[in-house]
Amino acid sequence: STGECKRRQFWMRFGDKQQWELRQEYDKIERDVDIPEGLFSMEVPEGYEADNTKETATLSELGSPMVGCGFGVGHGTAISFTMSDGSVIWGWNSFDQESEKPQEEFFKGLTFGGPLPKLPIEFNALKPGGEPKDIIYTGYHLAYTRKVDRFTEWAIYVPNGTPPKNVKQLGYHALYVFNIGRKPRLKMNLPVPYGLLIETKGDFDKWVLGAMAELSDDGKAPENVTYESVLQLAEQIRESLAQ
Repeated sequence: STGECKRRQFWMRFGDKQQWELRQEYDKIERDVDIPEGLFSMEVPEGYEADNTKETATLSELGSPMVGCGFGVGHGTAISFTMSDGSVIWGWNSFDQESEKPQEEFFKGLTFGGPLPKLPIEFNALKPGGEPKDIIYTGYHLAYTRKVDRFTEWAIYVPNGTPPKNVKQLGYHALYVFNIGRKPRLKMNLPVPYGLLIETKGDFDKWVLGAMAELSDDGKAPENVTYESVLQLAEQIRESLAQ
């Protein structure tokens, strides 16, 4: 009823006829615990030698790698955020290796708060990971960014009702349509994390605009995307859904 984890077990078996064996069990799960001082210290302990440094470490690119869904079609994800009003901002992309249409063509003529681009896979809505089943988050276009040959669609998803209380623990599930002539047989089960909670303009500028800038060739976020404009758009969409 709360979505909080009270006990965690990990079972494993080798072969269909083998018995399941309990390999791990956690029965003490604490929250809001103060982190011990020095736990993440970068100082090398006495008697050890560092193999790497912060300056020479390899940094992972923001987002997940491209995943194929069959028939040369696939998708990738960037990052998700949940706004304090319950709406969700999510960055994603999709591709069709057999298409001769350049990716930039999909993003021409899009408007702030308008329909999503008709990419090969269009993630047109979200739904909560748990109950209730009648809550749907409809997707609308915010902006897009380009980094080399990767185009990321940044969409806002607005719920048609009150999100369930456990959405922070369970996240969301992506709904999608294929905008291609052939239909891959593979059915995707794509979870979308609750992500960072954006409560202030400072949060928005640091995390949302920061992510957009990181996935842009010029290192800048789209100028028309602001904390105020996004909240206003979400409210307008919510009012239209209620009519």
